[in-house]
Amino acid sequence: MRAEQLGAPFAAIILVGAGLMRAGPAAAQQLTIVSFGGSYQDAQSKALFQPAAKALGITIKEETYSGIADLRLKVKAGAVTWDIVASGSGSTACAGAEGILEKLDYKTIDTSHFVKGTAQDYCVGGDVFSTVLAWNTKTYGDKGPQSWADFWDVKKFPGKRAYCNSVAGALEPALMADGVPADKVYEALSAPGGIERPIKKIKELKPNIAVWWASGARHAQLMKDGEIDMITGWNGRFDVAAKDGGKVAYTFNQALLDYDCYAIAKGAPHKDLAMKFLAEISKPQYQAEFTKYITYGPTNSTVYDLGTIDKAYAKTLPSYPDNAAKQLVIDLDWYIKNEEKSPKPWPSAPAPARALSLYYSQHTPSEPLPIYCSRESSSAARRICGGVGLSPAMSRQRAGAVFGGGQARPSSVTGGGSTLTTHSPPTRSNSTRLNARVLARADG
Repeated sequence: MRAEQLGAPFAAIILVGAGLMRAGPAAAQQLTIVSFGGSYQDAQSKALFQPAAKALGITIKEETYSGIADLRLKVKAGAVTWDIVASGSGSTACAGAEGILEKLDYKTIDTSHFVKGTAQDYCVGGDVFSTVLAWNTKTYGDKGPQSWADFWDVKKFPGKRAYCNSVAGALEPALMADGVPADKVYEALSAPGGIERPIKKIKELKPNIAVWWASGARHAQLMKDGEIDMITGWNGRFDVAAKDGGKVAYTFNQALLDYDCYAIAKGAPHKDLAMKFLAEISKPQYQAEFTKYITYGPTNSTVYDLGTIDKAYAKTLPSYPDNAAKQLVIDLDWYIKNEEKSPKPWPSAPAPARALSLYYSQHTPSEPLPIYCSRESSSAARRICGGVGLSPAMSRQRAGAVFGGGQARPSSVTGGGSTLTTHSPPTRSNSTRLNARVLARADG
């Protein structure tokens, strides 16, 4: 599961109109797909989305989002315009149980040759990835940390750490660092008081955690820029950062083996077409092509029979047998039952996300709503934004799109001793007063 998933801080609501685009007398069908952006979505677009669209004779509109929490807001508002959502296995399992995804038709989607466990009722696997321990080779050379115990050993490995700021992928490393064998991790987590143990361990490391990352693009950039000495994150992102000149290496030892998948939003405008599209991108030739862009393994095991992946390269993929044997497979059942119950030792959700939550629970729809926070020069303001600020122009554009277009008005909002700018729908008024009140309550 990814930190851009259930429980991740609210960063943006991306709304893209999907439907039919007229091209002469015929209608060219269009699907809207949202994913996580960065090198990962670039790979998806080149290997999967655009080639499959061409094969089916349709067009694809691609957007980025921060995670399932964004979809939840849209479903609850009855304003679903997305068709396909790329997400992590755990968050989609929870979202399916919650009722915000459509059940998939496996008579249409062939998963007969998929890696066991990579196809759920509400999500079909697209690639296998690992949450690994990575380090800055400029700091440690080739003698970097090789276990989670090393990650926690600030005397043997001094330096700045970065850690994910969601439950997903955070508790297991802490338990292994505390001496729990990998095959006993979920047993320990399920025991009475089991969640408190890793929480305590993370709090122990907190003084040495310089950044709590919330996206794949963010943790890759941290290593590319050399800002951090040691970090948790996704293997493929680090490989791309290394190719771009980043001084980064990682180990599969004690990594978390997981997979990304594709789901259909509840109430998707083009459900049937979306189902056919998922069937298309589940074919081996697309997944084989995907591995050329990012080092995530295929879920369709017949990919290795095509002979299109170099044998030496195959050994670098997370699902390669020797690598998989060193890793802990994520237990989705545990997450469905426990993720929302888990206390969080990392910084709480950024103020705009909490403000939105308070808005939905305490205010009527006729009142103004803060949609996006713009990028600010103030470091304090950027912390409130969760480090994922938008440009003022993009903030205006997206906020205006929420309620049918138009220019959104900016509002200066103060909360928790900091000021940031939000943009409210163009038809709303008194936004500064309400936003400031809700934001201040969220901070309080």
